Amino acid sequence: MSKSGIFKIILLGCSALLFIYAIFRYLETPEDTHNVKTQVSLSSNELISLMSNKVDSSFYQYVDKAIEIESVIKEINKKEGVYTLLLSGDDKDTLIICEMQKNQNVHIQKLTIGDPIVVKGVFKGFLKDAVLLNCIIMP
Repeated sequence: MSKSGIFKIILLGCSALLFIYAIFRYLETPEDTHNVKTQVSLSSNELISLMSNKVDSSFYQYVDKAIEIESVIKEINKKEGVYTLLLSGDDKDTLIICEMQKNQNVHIQKLTIGDPIVVKGVFKGFLKDAVLLNCIIMP
């Protein structure tokens, strides 16, 4: 067998493994944030300050970790049965986006804009706004 034939077989095998891995990751159920240890508790202003100084290693240590954020609700959205809370701080141009776990829907329906709140979620990073997934409301 030629070298190009062996290369094509190896490439095809790697592609198949990557495809199977992607399917498993897509179908994987996210872990309930209640069961994840909180790495740090911050106010919205502290998180936004970390984001503005993103060259600092302190920002990167929280990516893909559960963090608690204390803030005020600016907006509540619902799409396809999943609520998203937009939390604000002193910086009006930067928000914290919390995609809530579905088991939090009952609690979210009692909230209104302007309410103070503490949420726990998995920090995924930011573009313009910070993003937290699998958020839950903390007591």
